[in-house]
Amino acid sequence: MLYYLLKYTMMFTLRLFFRKVSFGNIKNYPSSGPVILAAMHPNSFIDDMTLGAFTKRELTFLARGDVFSTKLNRFLLGQMFVSPIYRAMDNAKDVKKNIEALDSYSRKLRKGKVILIHSEGICVIEKRVRKIRKGTARIAFGAEESSDFNLGLKVVPVSMNYTNAPKIRERVMVDFGEPIEMKQYEALYKENPAKATNQFNNDLHAALVSKSIHLENKETDTLANQCLEIIENDKPPKSLPILNNDTEQLAKEKAVADKINDLYANNNQKYEALEASSKKYFDSLHKHNLRDKAITPSKNIALKSILLFIVSPLFSLAYILNVLPVFLGRKVAEKVVKTDEFYGSVYVGASWLFGIIYYAILATVVAITTTYSGILSVLAIAFFGFWSVLLRDEYIKLFNHFKYNRIFKKNPELKSALQLMRSEIKSSISL
Repeated sequence: MLYYLLKYTMMFTLRLFFRKVSFGNIKNYPSSGPVILAAMHPNSFIDDMTLGAFTKRELTFLARGDVFSTKLNRFLLGQMFVSPIYRAMDNAKDVKKNIEALDSYSRKLRKGKVILIHSEGICVIEKRVRKIRKGTARIAFGAEESSDFNLGLKVVPVSMNYTNAPKIRERVMVDFGEPIEMKQYEALYKENPAKATNQFNNDLHAALVSKSIHLENKETDTLANQCLEIIENDKPPKSLPILNNDTEQLAKEKAVADKINDLYANNNQKYEALEASSKKYFDSLHKHNLRDKAITPSKNIALKSILLFIVSPLFSLAYILNVLPVFLGRKVAEKVVKTDEFYGSVYVGASWLFGIIYYAILATVVAITTTYSGILSVLAIAFFGFWSVLLRDEYIKLFNHFKYNRIFKKNPELKSALQLMRSEIKSSISL
């Protein structure tokens, strides 16, 4: 019961955190039978929250063993179906506990459950698939071996792609690869377990790369992020629906990353020319206090301005009544988080927890001071709070439009010059 309460309240919270959530090729995620979701890990617990909230099957999450150090943590994490996995990098003395842990995972898989594991082992915010650790293979082969390779276990590669992690109101694009059937490794595993593990890891890595925005070299990160920002702004996502099964945007952004990988590896002259053009363009934007969004056309500004003005009193009230949990969540994240990888997770987790407390208190006060039917007003507050977040995006767009227009009026030739530079960049990456 607690699992589903957490699931649906987190689903609501993430619809506010993200501007758009895309789940591609969900058909590759089996609806029954034992499954390991082998997911990338670029955004800490946000990865787990997203997969847990927006997929149908109940998940067992694997987390580093050192977070289970207290009885309270063990109880709370257990209620949320989080199980420990012990790594030498955290505490070498605890690795022996993995024997018991691996056995428990095998039992879950034999019962037809789903386990989510981050096969790269560590969380790093970057657009690339890192080296696959041995943990996924150990769990998968251990479960199949205990069933004489008749378990029918499938490992599903899960690509996690964020436009600008860990910031809020951005896009996440999830894509499910074709299931890897562990039965195919039976002969090789019985002959040489180490070779089977290496082959499985290579296959999993290749499957993740084929579905991801993957940059081969860190030296290309800045250029790639600039080009990806241009592609994102060319076709900004519509406000609704927040959740969809679109793969078009991921395909476009992956094509850009693949193009940059190819230029860097095979055509250094064109790569350097593109890098110089992009630097010049983004330096010009920064110099004039502009962003790439300023160069893309805005539609129906007059109509939007009138409508936003009309609803501004309702927006203000809804925003004020709902902003406290988000404000407190942000303050907690700013105070306790030391690295970018955990900022989004703490922000979302704290806002979600404060939200549950806030609305519970609000409902209790309303029920005591009025009638139980007054609780409907609390639901109305939450409902309008949700819409206030979407409206806030539109107000920000409108304010930025007027700000950019003032800059361009002072310098009439600036916009055309920037548009030309932008077009040259897009031409260089064949868009």
